[in-house]
Amino acid sequence: MTGIVTVYGCMVALGALAAIVLFLFGTRKTELAHHASELALCCIPAGLASARLLYVLFRLPFYAMMGFEHILYLREGGFLLYGAAAGVLLAAWGMGRRKRLDIRQLWDALAIPGLICIAICRLGEGSVGEGLGNWVEDEALAVFPLAVLNPYGEPQWAVFIGEAAAAFVMALVLAVKKDTFAGRRLLAGLVMYAACQIVFESLRMDSVLKIGFVRVSQVISAVILLAVTVYGHLSCGDKPGAARGAAGILLLVTVVGILEWAIEKTQVSNLIIYGVMVLAALGMMFISLRAVGRRKN
Repeated sequence: MTGIVTVYGCMVALGALAAIVLFLFGTRKTELAHHASELALCCIPAGLASARLLYVLFRLPFYAMMGFEHILYLREGGFLLYGAAAGVLLAAWGMGRRKRLDIRQLWDALAIPGLICIAICRLGEGSVGEGLGNWVEDEALAVFPLAVLNPYGEPQWAVFIGEAAAAFVMALVLAVKKDTFAGRRLLAGLVMYAACQIVFESLRMDSVLKIGFVRVSQVISAVILLAVTVYGHLSCGDKPGAARGAAGILLLVTVVGILEWAIEKTQVSNLIIYGVMVLAALGMMFISLRAVGRRKN
């Protein structure tokens, strides 16, 4: 177990290092260059601490029973990537205010490095048996990278590889479309990531945190999509657009909730359920990205 945990820890460290290098490279010709190293080193511990804190908050009964000293046992695992993102952004905001930097420019500079870090961390999840989906029944599909063998030698869907690949693709989209998303890179990245996680979290069969029959990360993703949609329209003074966008997001979130219930309570084919869920997630992404495009620079 120690060796496995060490492998995952190395992958997290590699992800953080890659993010720092990309951030330093991306800001080398901007006003952030003089503060980039300090900003990067400040964001890493903030992200780690907040990732742990958010996980602990959702599992308070467990730590109350086992003893709150277990909160400090990081080798036992227990982190939420959304918590890491929140910690990094808050740390950057605080330092940016203190240094009188352009917060929007700073946050946008963190978008691509953040997605690359997430992608590498997701790949590391496979070393601890996390990020696995259902068992693969069709032997023709039980091949890498679609599936990996669990500790019992049984093939399961490699959801963690899909999550990593999606994060890499999102980073590439933001890099290629840098003019399209200028000043909006962070919001666009959040929207794409949140929409994808609604589906990926449902596919995972490991120790994901749940609220009833939905995953915690799905709930956070829905909140992000709703908040970005409303903010994007209101920043342009478009209250009717904000109302329509919010209604669309809430309707599709309801659809996802019904689908999650159907997975556990009905005999409807998972292929049909996840097909509809993908369409709902794409719909939410479209609504939120449209709102991001309307946001004033």
